[in-house]
Amino acid sequence: MVLAEIVNAAVNKVKENEVFHPDLRDEFKRYEYGQLTETEEFSVFKILFDGYLKNGDREKFYEKYYAQIPLKSTSFFGGLSRNAATLLAIEVADTMLAHCKHMKSLLCPERYQDNRH
Repeated sequence: MVLAEIVNAAVNKVKENEVFHPDLRDEFKRYEYGQLTETEEFSVFKILFDGYLKNGDREKFYEKYYAQIPLKSTSFFGGLSRNAATLLAIEVADTMLAHCKHMKSLLCPERYQDNRH
């Protein structure tokens, strides 16, 4: 469930960002992410997500993520061209970290409050 939310948020970012070529944005407009469950791909995402939640090390997360997901992006995001799947893999990494930060702020709000007055 959480993975589908993260992927769909990343898809929406690309669809709405006019920096990307219209053909690429159109490909994402037609794309529907199928939630991966109990698959090798789902397990990879879960391990990466849980690892980042546990240790909070962005560098380690990106190192492990980029060593696995973008290289095989079409197997993680079936139905997309290689370029679109690779772009989505990159967007999902950033969206996943933002989601983790949001989760942590809900669990420990005093740690993530804006200290500006």
